[in-house]
Amino acid sequence: MARQPSSVRERLWLLAHDEHDDMRPRINVRALDIGLAAAALVDLMLWDRIKVGGGLVLLNPDNRVTVGDPIARNILNAIAQGPAPRLAEVLHEARAELLGGAPSPFQGLYQHTRAVLVAGGYLSEQRRLLWGTRCMLSDSALIFTIRGQMNHVLVLHPRGASSLANDCLIALVSALDLHSRLPMPYSTSEAEPILKAITAAIPRRAGEGSPVSVVPHLVELVRHAIGDLATAAF
Repeated sequence: MARQPSSVRERLWLLAHDEHDDMRPRINVRALDIGLAAAALVDLMLWDRIKVGGGLVLLNPDNRVTVGDPIARNILNAIAQGPAPRLAEVLHEARAELLGGAPSPFQGLYQHTRAVLVAGGYLSEQRRLLWGTRCMLSDSALIFTIRGQMNHVLVLHPRGASSLANDCLIALVSALDLHSRLPMPYSTSEAEPILKAITAAIPRRAGEGSPVSVVPHLVELVRHAIGDLATAAF
């Protein structure tokens, strides 16, 4: 099995690219930036570093374990310095067209995540004289493996075993409508009720008080933020 990154954010970035077409994004990069911001928060929730209360993203002061992922660590440091950001505003900040204002660790996550994947050896950069830099998979099976794990969960639902990280990844795939662009064992219309059921079951599977219980709400906020892109002024 191909070695794969542990973070939901990095796996979402990889799923959102076509490994058979020069790693071209399958969806609008501005929408993906919003999804990656949500995925970074999900990673911190899974690592029990943050939670959402009253609509605010709050630090868990009882967990001081070092976060190895540099992007998640920057976001955690920004949250720690306060004031606590509103969850909906975080997704608004992630919009690429807002770059140029006050610096935010939630902006530019598409490029930053790509750089982390290159540094981790999952992607390699090929510099071309006329066409700029192209990214390639270091292991051609990587995206196939991640997608296969997701499809396995869908096919076996609700009987099969899954992890909270995989369920959260599936929830974000649904939020970005990425499933309509991915090779899947189901049509888009067949997959959607399964994706919704997996997303809705996350709070129950996570248990009372778990930070990831907010993921179904986060998914709806992602959808609203992406919908706002259609009316964004440039």
